[in-house]
Amino acid sequence: MDFKEAFTLVNDLAQAMPAILDRVTIELAFGDASPAIGDWSDPTNSGMLVTGDGVGCKSGVYFFGTPEGQIFYIGKATRNNLHHRVWDHVKTPSIREDGWRTFPNHRFTGFANDKNLVPQVQDGEARIAVITVSDPVMVSLIEVYLLTAHIKRHGTLPAFNRQIG
Repeated sequence: MDFKEAFTLVNDLAQAMPAILDRVTIELAFGDASPAIGDWSDPTNSGMLVTGDGVGCKSGVYFFGTPEGQIFYIGKATRNNLHHRVWDHVKTPSIREDGWRTFPNHRFTGFANDKNLVPQVQDGEARIAVITVSDPVMVSLIEVYLLTAHIKRHGTLPAFNRQIG
């Protein structure tokens, strides 16, 4: 499953369940732009949630993925704390001389079924996408739906997810 497919699935869910999602605003926070998490060269489109981006203080579902956008982790922030939840996974970056960020202390090391994904996070090559959800109560439903859809399509959870919910 990739970032675009996940957003399509969430929109499909909202249309299928209007009784509970009709007044909920669901947005792909950064549109199609998804630079590597280590790429902070464009201050208007950093690869990570940064202070003042208008997204970090919201609730929603976030995804870490490969450089091609294939999702390897689905997470949620239900208390208007996207910034905190995302950064809890990658921790404080190291900054190379060229300004690129790396994440040597990230929390995904012990999670990966696929050892090729761990260096993508550490080296800052992984990508992130965020779907903001105006009603924090609905975030858990959306996360479980996406994890379930991933299992149905691929026979397994994303590589860094251990359980549903």
